[in-house]
Amino acid sequence: MKTLQDWFLTSPVGKYILRKERDFYTNNVKNIFGKFSLQIGMDKTNLLLGNKIVNHYNVTRDINALAQFLPIANDSIDLIVLSHYLEEHNDYKQIIKECNRILAPNGKLIISCLNRHSLIYFFRNKAKLDKYYFRTVTEIEQAMRNNKLNICGGKFFSYTPPIRSNIKLRRLEIFNKMGDRWFPTFANSFTIIADKKIINHTLRMSNPIFKQSSTNTNPIMNTTCNKN
Repeated sequence: MKTLQDWFLTSPVGKYILRKERDFYTNNVKNIFGKFSLQIGMDKTNLLLGNKIVNHYNVTRDINALAQFLPIANDSIDLIVLSHYLEEHNDYKQIIKECNRILAPNGKLIISCLNRHSLIYFFRNKAKLDKYYFRTVTEIEQAMRNNKLNICGGKFFSYTPPIRSNIKLRRLEIFNKMGDRWFPTFANSFTIIADKKIINHTLRMSNPIFKQSSTNTNPIMNTTCNKN
């Protein structure tokens, strides 16, 4: 396993979490509208299936930049999906702050992250996830509130240890049923949805979302829009 994304794409528990999260995204982004959407993290998987926004960008694939310092104008993105990106970076507060900066008024920010209060964290060495930063729901929610974001939804996923066998994982499906009912905050992964409520809305520019140089009208980087 080379990256966290590889773990989600190849391990039994990782694939289970990713499948559940994709279903959750599909159900929650289909009625979000606007001009621009942005996916940060999990660039090999389209997490915006069913969304009606045409101009969809993907950090890493379309934009060669870190999420801490995005070359995107203020208040310009209507939907941001930040999927398992925080685990690879220690400065999660700066990343959420940057997402808030570029998020349009009434825009939605959806964050998915592995949970520090979980069996996967307890067995992180066995799962070869010990180099990643696990977060708690409280930490992410507090960072969102510090940026004046309004939390409006969320979901917990998976409660089993990081088993490497699909057969054994199916035998432990009862863990997932019990977890949702009795101890949801100990899920292996969680997703939080927040929106940006602005009382005095500012006018949004109709030109491309990427920041413009003061001496050049072209975007500071060449990108291609993925409309899939």
